Amino acid sequence: MRQVSELMLDSLSARLFENGNTLEVTERMSDFLVKVGYDRKMGARPMKRAIQRYIEDNISERILFGAISPGDNILVDVSEYENVDDAQIIVNNVSVEEFSEVMDKYLSSEEELMSL
Repeated sequence: MRQVSELMLDSLSARLFENGNTLEVTERMSDFLVKVGYDRKMGARPMKRAIQRYIEDNISERILFGAISPGDNILVDVSEYENVDDAQIIVNNVSVEEFSEVMDKYLSSEEELMSL
């Protein structure tokens, strides 16, 4: 299953490289993807969804908000966890939760300015 995840990550890495970005996924994150993306009955579909949910969505959001620029190296990791539901995805040393909090504050202050 690790080979399947590596192939899918290589594809994502190639797409990001077109924008000048490089992608680095830690060993711990690779292990996490294998854990959440493995299903004998469903084949590779759960792995594709796991990569989309935990990596692509987070990278896309950061690109849209300018936290990742063309040419940046993108490092994806996962926190220590006992249960996969407790895992925190970390992109460029900032957890998804921390990034969401900052973006919520930014968006709410922007909405306040627009209402003036």
